[in-house]
Amino acid sequence: MTDTGVSTKAPVRVRKRPVVVEAFHYDGTNAAAIAAWAGAAGRYRRGELIITTFEGDHVAEPGDYVMRGTRGEFYPIKPQVFADVYEPAGEGS
Repeated sequence: MTDTGVSTKAPVRVRKRPVVVEAFHYDGTNAAAIAAWAGAAGRYRRGELIITTFEGDHVAEPGDYVMRGTRGEFYPIKPQVFADVYEPAGEGS
């Protein structure tokens, strides 16, 4: 066992921690607002909303969500993945 409780000898079941992150839905018309919110991680160039992630630049497409993670990182996520993983946390969560 490691200090995380995950075995190095065999797989174990784990649960994703319930954390609250921020999301901005990109509808194709609000790229400037998302880029401003994301600061240096977001830019709108030649009609594309580009999000700089830990893995490099990714283009967000209309319908995608742009997320700010627990370490301040930004990343786009597809609508179906968003629906599968996230739910509203309520104001002030």
